[in-house]
Amino acid sequence: MRAGRRGQAGPDPNRVHRGDAENHRQIDFARFQEALQKVEECIECHLISVGYDYLLKFVTAGITEYQTIMEGLIDGEIGIDKYFSFVVMKSPFVKTHLPLKTIFQV
Repeated sequence: MRAGRRGQAGPDPNRVHRGDAENHRQIDFARFQEALQKVEECIECHLISVGYDYLLKFVTAGITEYQTIMEGLIDGEIGIDKYFSFVVMKSPFVKTHLPLKTIFQV
């Protein structure tokens, strides 16, 4: 799996994990997803179509906590082939609403 993360004091919602599963059978994807659902700090899980398998979002207190989670997942042998971490330096904006008028052309 590949991963992304951001280092700062306090809770950090910008640890995005990007990665590849070890095997690509449905049973392996299900095992991976089931294990991640049990990780409270993993707040989003997206199956991606091209380039890598998953995009995950973690909320942790810091990089050390994130790394501890990742090491636990790797040691748990849930099917992580590889992962990479990226640090988000700044989020110029984060929208918290959906563009419903545009989507439904109201």
